[in-house]
Amino acid sequence: MSHTRFARISVLLAALLGAAAFTAPAYAAEEKKEAAPAANTVRPEVFKLIDAAVFKDLMAQKKYDDVKARLAQAMAIPNLTPFEEYAINNQRMVLASTTGDNKTTLEILEKVVHSPFLPKTEVPRLLEVMVSLYFNEKNYPKTIAAAKEFQTVSDSPNKVNPTLYRAYAYSNDYVNAKATLDLLMAESAKGGKPASKEDLNNLAFLANKMKDDALYVKTLEQIVTLYPSEEYWLDLLNRVRRVPGYAQPLDLFVLRLQMLVTKQLPDEFYYTDLAELDMLEGFFTEAKQVVDAGYQANLLGTGNNAAKHKALRDKANKASADDIKNIAAGEASAAKAKDGIGLVKTGYAYVTMGQIDKGLGFMQQGIAKGVAKRPDDAKLLLGIAYYKAKKYDEAIKTFAEVKANDGSLEVARFWTIKVKQEQAGK
Repeated sequence: MSHTRFARISVLLAALLGAAAFTAPAYAAEEKKEAAPAANTVRPEVFKLIDAAVFKDLMAQKKYDDVKARLAQAMAIPNLTPFEEYAINNQRMVLASTTGDNKTTLEILEKVVHSPFLPKTEVPRLLEVMVSLYFNEKNYPKTIAAAKEFQTVSDSPNKVNPTLYRAYAYSNDYVNAKATLDLLMAESAKGGKPASKEDLNNLAFLANKMKDDALYVKTLEQIVTLYPSEEYWLDLLNRVRRVPGYAQPLDLFVLRLQMLVTKQLPDEFYYTDLAELDMLEGFFTEAKQVVDAGYQANLLGTGNNAAKHKALRDKANKASADDIKNIAAGEASAAKAKDGIGLVKTGYAYVTMGQIDKGLGFMQQGIAKGVAKRPDDAKLLLGIAYYKAKKYDEAIKTFAEVKANDGSLEVARFWTIKVKQEQAGK
């Protein structure tokens, strides 16, 4: 979670109270003998100690000890009325905030903001100051209380929601934190703007803390859509394997996408796994391309497993060469088969060999014939083939046809995100 910057409390208090609240007409009692001062005036002996002009001059000269002494004398005058205490507290609060005495500032602020003498129009603004100051002091229960009170008296109750969200989150109250963050994001959405990276990061943080995997994956999808980065993509692709009922054959599609979005796989095992999965499916040329990329990244051909890497490379090279030489011979049998999977695989093999249009033709025929086992895998392959052909609209349409609730739907959405980004030149 990121922190927000708050304006110095002293500046805010000075703006709210320091200028207008200490003028002579507001506090000076008439020069006449009275048994007690009027309700909203101060006696001359009090006024001379808190005279706004003198106070302002001393504060400007940073003669804080002098100001403190004058205020102490005023507080020592017997039988202070509630209004006189209020008037003195106003200036004590400004002095405390200016000198960085946050504890005293908050103690006095609590009294002032709840005083019947404070104009109602100033209550929301002082409560907003309290919210900021309590948060800076890491007093999150008080932050939350002040924020809730602010929301009951302000015409803009959502104004303190960014701070309220953080106070809930730092208090480990993730349910209320999410409810507050939802309000923030809904408010932002009204302007037609996409969710901010900060808000989405915060939502992912909460989903993780609440162990809500579905929300976490959904949020990561939004992040990689709006603010793509390798880090977010890796997290998203790793999380999809936690989808209930996730089908293992999808690993091949996930690894392909991971190699595409990150440019380089994390370690040797990713490369060897992807290459071996390709060969199991009969995509030998793609396996060769994966192994070559691993060597180019210096993750294969080195270390303790260098000999195994070489054996894998030799196997992939031979299988690819044989496939390129013999693929045409298998076209007829694939076309005669009742199931279309042979045509789909033949077509995708052609795509990996660079014969994309020819490959797409076979794949389309195979899907039209029908694929009995894992038909959505065939559609995922066709969508990838369209992507390789830079036929982005066809790819997006094909991925939208994937419906299986075994992780296939999520994988199709992730591929769609990548296709749309490339289509947009991102």
